[in-house]
Amino acid sequence: MIKFGVLGVGNEWDSTFQPALQQLRQRVQVRAIFDPVSARAMMAGRQLQAMLCDSVTSLLSLRELDAILVLNSSWYGESLLQFLLHFEKPCFLASNISVRRKSLRKMHGVAISQGQTLMPALKMRYTPSSGRLQELMETTLGPPSQIEVQIPGNLATCTSSDKILCPQDEMVVCLFDWCQHILKAVPLLVSPRDPVHTIQLDEVNRSFQISYSPCRRKNADSTSMTPQLILNFMPVDQNTTEFPRIEVTCSHGKAVLPDATHIEWNTENVSERESLVSDRSEFEVMLDHFCRRVVGGLIPVADLADYERSLRLHQAYKLSRERESSVSLLGKS
Repeated sequence: MIKFGVLGVGNEWDSTFQPALQQLRQRVQVRAIFDPVSARAMMAGRQLQAMLCDSVTSLLSLRELDAILVLNSSWYGESLLQFLLHFEKPCFLASNISVRRKSLRKMHGVAISQGQTLMPALKMRYTPSSGRLQELMETTLGPPSQIEVQIPGNLATCTSSDKILCPQDEMVVCLFDWCQHILKAVPLLVSPRDPVHTIQLDEVNRSFQISYSPCRRKNADSTSMTPQLILNFMPVDQNTTEFPRIEVTCSHGKAVLPDATHIEWNTENVSERESLVSDRSEFEVMLDHFCRRVVGGLIPVADLADYERSLRLHQAYKLSRERESSVSLLGKS
């Protein structure tokens, strides 16, 4: 039984975190909880029969805990990651990582040197539709050559600093991680696709292209064209969902991911629509993988370097948008 401490209950406790922990109750047990809002901490403590701690330090100091779940850290930011590194326990980071890129690189280096797992919740990797897409690319569709994403226009105008990302920008960073995970390629260049004279006339309907290095998937042809990502920022309407609409073009067909639990795909001879609503949620899958790492497993999981690379691409995209010109990622850190 893996003994967890929970830092920050967060707004998604009832809808996401608590149900996933309940599904894994045969393997995990939440022993301690801290949240700066005492009512939230008491509610979660009653649900899980866990003790309440009066500070971050008191929770991290508990010797009986095997790992830490950070479900809401918005009130602490960078200092919390420093605490986590000091206590050297495996940590799952489910909330916004409010840390500058330079600090992230240093913290990742410290975590690697002391053998500590710090796993950010790059959740788009683990959705049911993403898992099914990867199966299809291995068996039916072949390697990807292009990803096209439709994103609600309000995401394009979200303001955020280098350190603190708004929720919309956080989703775009997660999307960039997903694309690199699917393409198995490195982003090289971000370019606007709009004619310059139309940009000020239509700020919402913007489009950008990101060029990547050659795909490194096992079934990719070494002579194939380099893949690309096309971002289309669209007007918001009543049908807008949190999950962006994604279309993936592969060597032998196409797949559309309209949301986290559905996929449509076709080849020259086959066309299918699949519902994956009964599959495990992305948080349950992430937590399962994290648990395997806690007990010594070698299963690959996301780390701070993955998050930092996606944040770097996000900053290049923002710069391209600001300058209305191409921005290269070659030779820059």
